[in-house]
Amino acid sequence: MTHRKRKSDVSEYTRDEVELPNEKRSKVGSNTNDLLLLNDTHYIETDYQTVFQTIADKLINSYELVLNAKHIFRLSEIEFYFYHQTRHPDTFAHRHPEQQRHSNWYFHRQGTSSTASYKAGTYKGVDITFGSPNDSSYGGILIRSIENKQTGQIYEGSCLVVDAILNLCDCKAIKELVEAKLNKNLRVFNEKSTMYLRPIQTATAATQQIIASPRVGLTLKVPS
Repeated sequence: MTHRKRKSDVSEYTRDEVELPNEKRSKVGSNTNDLLLLNDTHYIETDYQTVFQTIADKLINSYELVLNAKHIFRLSEIEFYFYHQTRHPDTFAHRHPEQQRHSNWYFHRQGTSSTASYKAGTYKGVDITFGSPNDSSYGGILIRSIENKQTGQIYEGSCLVVDAILNLCDCKAIKELVEAKLNKNLRVFNEKSTMYLRPIQTATAATQQIIASPRVGLTLKVPS
């Protein structure tokens, strides 16, 4: 099976200032609660591209990742996966049941069972879930790289991102993080959590230009 490359699959930033057109921003609500909730019943392909760009702009320019209450990160590179059988049949989406709930953390698992073990080694990854209400869709925004805003250190690669999260949250394994530290509460905007996204408060924060490109590292086999 071939893979259709979409221009908005991967988003990262450069240091130039940019402003997305208003018509692109209008596809996604401005409130935290609906940022990752799509009203896509009548979407066509180009609508998804526009929404991916808008969400990427908001996540990269308006939110920061907080770990263990003291480590602050910018999302530097994110990658979109979204599956709906007719509107957006992206066969590379994991299609795990956890990806049917929006605004959650999803740590990659070995299969689609709710009890499947977490992937280990270089196969680790974490998504921000997004999707449609009351619909058979699966959405995951893979975090491919993050930048420590205090030290400037960059963690590049989905496995190294998870390794950094585990280390800075004082955990040895994903299971420990999810069950002991997060108490199985995987909401990404939960400010009482050990790991969460919060709005950037600094009024002078530089706006980063969003660069879109095809996804990388995908094989042409149908994923399990």
